[in-house]
Amino acid sequence: MNPYELPAGIEIQRDFEREEKEKLFNPGNLDTFYKILRNDKEAGYASYRLTGSNWKIDWFLIYEENRKEGLGDHLLKYITQKMSSEQRISIKIHTGPNRKELISLVLKNKFQEKDGDYFLYPEYQ
Repeated sequence: MNPYELPAGIEIQRDFEREEKEKLFNPGNLDTFYKILRNDKEAGYASYRLTGSNWKIDWFLIYEENRKEGLGDHLLKYITQKMSSEQRISIKIHTGPNRKELISLVLKNKFQEKDGDYFLYPEYQ
């Protein structure tokens, strides 16, 4: 059970359907997917997996019409707590240089930039 509390009307669920679809296009994919719902409508999703010495967030997307709602912050906090509860090691995300909103979000949540990637180290989780 994840201790992260969400506001009314916001729900985060494991997305087994997306995991299965991803495996069809990428056999051997071990990503765990979560989707965020706002008033029962999907507003975005994220995935992560264990890669050697750290967790890696592979997908992180909040749909355009929901980006000013704070949903990215809720989803990021939720999945980082999920990862930390399984194994407390660094969490890595590659944002790409043009995703300014995502870069701002990860920096706000204590991720640190290193060689173009962003890491959340265990002492900040």
